[in-house]
Amino acid sequence: MEAYSLLTVSDITVPDVDQLRKLADRGHENGYLTMQEIAQELYEADIAEEHVKDFYTYLVEHDIELIDAGDARSDG
Repeated sequence: MEAYSLLTVSDITVPDVDQLRKLADRGHENGYLTMQEIAQELYEADIAEEHVKDFYTYLVEHDIELIDAGDARSDG
């Protein structure tokens, strides 16, 4: 497993991984992320379990709604 620097926000420490930063940015922009896209990015980032929990907490605390792919909103 690769070593990552850490990003601390509101007492939550998550790996400062480019994929996760982009995912969080997309969540801030859209107001939501699908559970499937989160799971895929977390799998690809190969981070420790405690950081996965912290990342989910970060998303919730920053008002990023976590939804199922079938509930994803369309832009139109």
